[in-house]
Amino acid sequence: MRFTISTSELKSLYLEKNDDLLIIDSRPYSDYALGHLPNAINIELAQFHWIDTSKEGISQFNKQMAILLSNIGVTKNKFVVFYDDISGMFSARGVWLLVYFSHNKTAMLDGGFSKWKKEGLKIETKSNSFVHSFFRGKPNPKVLADYEYIKSKIKRKSNTGVILDSRSKSEYEGSEVRAAEAGHIPSAINIDWNNNIKKNGVFKQKAELEKWLASEKFSKQKKVKAVTAIYDSLLIPALAEQKIKYFFEQGFACLDDVSNPSDSNHLKDVVQKLIDREA
Repeated sequence: MRFTISTSELKSLYLEKNDDLLIIDSRPYSDYALGHLPNAINIELAQFHWIDTSKEGISQFNKQMAILLSNIGVTKNKFVVFYDDISGMFSARGVWLLVYFSHNKTAMLDGGFSKWKKEGLKIETKSNSFVHSFFRGKPNPKVLADYEYIKSKIKRKSNTGVILDSRSKSEYEGSEVRAAEAGHIPSAINIDWNNNIKKNGVFKQKAELEKWLASEKFSKQKKVKAVTAIYDSLLIPALAEQKIKYFFEQGFACLDDVSNPSDSNHLKDVVQKLIDREA
């Protein structure tokens, strides 16, 4: 299944004037205010964090994300396009979130805002308000692997999958610490998500990825699985962070019912900013 859309494809959808097209700018509001795609709303996905991957934590995550997706107007008929400056991690997080909620009508804009603007396509500067809905998506447990799942795979030394760590080499090796601990999950292989895109911010083609992976010190089996995961899903920026298979330590959260008070205060501040801006 493909989760990317080209600038030319998205331009065609605009021309169709389809009411079921929802465009989400995942960049900081300061960037959004300087120019964005027509009719796009803004959700700065970097501001939403979720680190509790216990069963209760995931349950709360599901509740809060259903609220968030309702607030921004996602419905079963909507085709939701996320974009970043490039084919980046924040738009990928948005796509992952919808896929997790069994909403596969979603894509990230390949090349992001930079490519759209470079091609001289229409942009605007006015802020667009949220149109609220009642989102009914159901979480798909097959999309998410919690800490216990990964731990069991490592213990059994399973060959049925590959754990990809898409952070920088310095984070993977532990010289740079941006997670709860330095280093990486045992047996994980490091494929920095920046190596999956070209200098112009668009995704590399499969042949390019295969050539690059051939130069890396991975086993043949892991190379095949890795390039397949990168090329077919194109969700790598969002799928390799801390304790879980698709590593959403830098995930999302919203509103109340957060177990950690510090998390709760942070999220309330973020949501209040969104409310103030929309008003």
